[in-house]
Amino acid sequence: MKVLLITAMPSESKEVLTHFNLKPSGKFANFFPYFSVSRNNSELLLLQTYVGSIHAPAATALALQQIKPDIVIKVGCVGANTAGVKTNDIIVPLSFFHSGAWVTSSYLNHAPTSDASVWQSLFGDKPYQNNKENLGGLNYTFSPDKHITNIYKETLNNERIQYIEAHLGSGDMVISDKKVMEHIEKDILNSHKNNSKWCTDNESYAIAQVCEIFKIPFTGVYFVASSDYESVNGYDPDNIHTQTKETILSVLEELLKKIER
Repeated sequence: MKVLLITAMPSESKEVLTHFNLKPSGKFANFFPYFSVSRNNSELLLLQTYVGSIHAPAATALALQQIKPDIVIKVGCVGANTAGVKTNDIIVPLSFFHSGAWVTSSYLNHAPTSDASVWQSLFGDKPYQNNKENLGGLNYTFSPDKHITNIYKETLNNERIQYIEAHLGSGDMVISDKKVMEHIEKDILNSHKNNSKWCTDNESYAIAQVCEIFKIPFTGVYFVASSDYESVNGYDPDNIHTQTKETILSVLEELLKKIER
């Protein structure tokens, strides 16, 4: 079995590489570094895509074509965009959606909207949105692999570690306005009546889309680096490697043991 971990920032990779003794194995397109190690009867690999929705799908597509992994897991930090989700909380993904692509003008007169609360997603079935036909038949949102995600939740429960289930929004857009965050929760995620909590990860939606095309099971193991809903100044990039070690590293170890059996 081949398990591919994906990180974006070097600070997200650092502790994972050390903990699992992953060694440099090359660069895809002479740019995106990847690492590997043999574990029992499996091979564990880590791909570093760098940040953003352009780098991530390009690197992922190259890796899936050449490595041909059985499972893909995104590992790293997210920003919380919902009340009650705090720094260092562990997140289990409910879905992956695009939170940074918007129609920002009126359909009737094409004038810019004055209130962010009337912004609408660029993707949808309305005449002025990009529908599934324009997306090659793909859905507007993607679900994490149910089997692997259930193993992840079982691992957390066995370790008696609390977690929060939330949707993961992606886009190269930092949202720090509470009204916009609440609008996304209320209107973009309005079909999820039981739980519309959401967090931001720039790359996961794009990676999920690539994995859907390649038919590779995908999920993510995340921790909250900071709450953009509670404090726009809470993010500390120098603390990411420490947070990784203290929040998800042991959980990732146990999850991989279960997957590799």
